[in-house]
This record gives sequence, structure tokens and C-alpha cells, in this order.
Amino acid sequence: MQQIRESLDWLYVDWGSLDWKQFLHINDFKWKVGETPFSHLQVPVVLSFSYLLSLYLLQNYMKDRKPLTLKGFTLVHNAFLSLLSLSMFLGASYGVFLKLQTQGFWAGLVCEQDADPMKGPLFYWSYIFYLSKFYEFVDSFLLVLKKKELIFLHMWHHLIMPFVCWAGLEGKWAMALWTSTFWNSFVHVLMYYYYAVATIGVHPWWKKHLTALQIYQFVSGVVYTSIYFYYYFQTITLSWNSWIPSLSYTQGCTGDLWAISFMFSVNCSFLVLFSQFFANSYMRKPNTSGSRAKKDD
Repeated sequence: MQQIRESLDWLYVDWGSLDWKQFLHINDFKWKVGETPFSHLQVPVVLSFSYLLSLYLLQNYMKDRKPLTLKGFTLVHNAFLSLLSLSMFLGASYGVFLKLQTQGFWAGLVCEQDADPMKGPLFYWSYIFYLSKFYEFVDSFLLVLKKKELIFLHMWHHLIMPFVCWAGLEGKWAMALWTSTFWNSFVHVLMYYYYAVATIGVHPWWKKHLTALQIYQFVSGVVYTSIYFYYYFQTITLSWNSWIPSLSYTQGCTGDLWAISFMFSVNCSFLVLFSQFFANSYMRKPNTSGSRAKKDD
């Protein structure tokens, strides 16, 4: 009983103590758990669990019911996300420009040297990018209401991305966070535009290339991280203590190793899953008896 009570205490967030003005001050934004709204780890934990539970309940509710069309809401939803993604892409681009002006490419965008880098316009938009991942849960609910297939890739992407963004902000891995905001927002401008116009019967020819662009994003993530690791681990020393090896190093760039490891692992999982989806959807011969996933992220 005591353990349950302690768990419930951990879930508590004092929303009144948060600095809600951070939404209005782009230049003065600074990420800090306990002050920045939605910065507590409890937020992605609770909302992601609620997302899974709600999907399960909704699927059971729709089991014996006819699919809904929801054309109007789907059009507005996708158009909104396309415009929001465009805002984040342009905001991140402006933030990158400012970083280049003040810190230069290497120290500001690749191997960050500031001990507390999650501040200013660039990471304000990374923060908005983090918050947008909760609204994107709506994608899944629309698929269930329309009784379309929910593939593992779709579920995994929506479930894990809030944690990826939170880890980047809290773990201070600047390079991975701003590149994710920049690239993913750019892809989502096109992707949600595609789904918006598809709602009214227009199907642009370039859907296949969106998935290819996403795969390129994850490949580039592997390349960027490999370069980053080279400069992150400096003066590596292997020592032995009673036949037990111990590895030590000097940290060359700002960033917590737990966040780097987690985000890199998720990036690799996306690379594998999106590559499989591309191969299954566009490289195999059509099978009239089979079915294709209706929507990917």
C-alpha cells in the first residue's frame, strides 16, 4: 500500500508553480524541469500510457460498429499539423541561423560547449516540437474510428517520440534535438499536406518519396551521431582494478550519455522499421489479396 501511495505521489505535478509565460517569450525560453510547463517526466509517462489504454478501449468500442468517415475533421486536423510543422521548421531554421551567428557551426550546432544549452529560439521550437507529439496521438484515434489498420511502426513512432524529445531537452543533446526538429518538421509539412488533400480526393504522386526522405533522415542521424561520438569521447583510458576493467574518458561535448544512447537506439529502430515499410509497400509486387497500411509517419 505504501509503494502504491509513493507511486501516486510521484505522478503529482504542481501545475500552478510552472512558468506559463515561457510560451510567450521565445528569445528568453529556458528548459528546466519543474518550471517549464510539461517538463516533468510524469507528463510523457502518463500521457503515453493513457494513449495506449484509450486506443485499446476505443478499438473494443468500434469492434462491432461501422467505420466513421470524419472527412471534415480529418481535413482540418491534417491541415493544422502541416501548418504547425511549417511554423516549427521556419522557427528552427531561424534558431539555427542565430546559433551560427553567435556560436558558429561547430560549437553551436554540432559539439555544443555550453553546459546548459537548452535555451533561446532554437530550443523553444524544439520544445514546441516536443509538445506537438502529444497532439499527434490524434492520428491513431482517427485510424481506429475509421477502422483502418494500426501497424506497429505507427504505434511505436507515436508512443516513443515524446520520450525522445524529452530526453533531448533534459539530456542536453543539442545536435540530435535540433536536427530532429528541423528534419522531422520539414517531412511533416509535406506528409500532413498529402493527407489533407487526400481527404478531398487528391493524391500527389510523391508519397513514396516521403518515406524515402524519412529513411534518409535516420541514416543521416547515424552518420551525425558517429561523428559526434568521435568528439564526445576524448582521452579514453582503460584501467584494471582486481582484474575488473574500467573505462574512463574526458567528455568533449555537452550531452548526457543516457540521453545520447536512448535517442540513438530509437533512431536505429526507426531506420530498420521505415526501411521494412518502404520495402513492403513499394518494392514488392502488388498482391491483390493482401492489404497495405493506410498511413505511415
